[in-house]
Amino acid sequence: MTALRYLRMWWLRLHARGWVLEWIGDNAHVMPIADLVTHEPAEGCACGPEAVLHQRDDGDRWVISHHSLDRRETRE
Repeated sequence: MTALRYLRMWWLRLHARGWVLEWIGDNAHVMPIADLVTHEPAEGCACGPEAVLHQRDDGDRWVISHHSLDRRETRE
């Protein structure tokens, strides 16, 4: 993790509670901010993220949706 990315994630966790979209190559990771655990933008994250392939004319993209451990998606 680069220092700039680390600082950005740290700032977001302090000042926001919600979700962040982070692009890693052609893959989009939707991760909760300020959750009970730190989420890694990888399919091997502890939350057991779901990957969905979106087929487009300009190329296929994976959207990896991470699950919050504080269950915020049930309240939003």
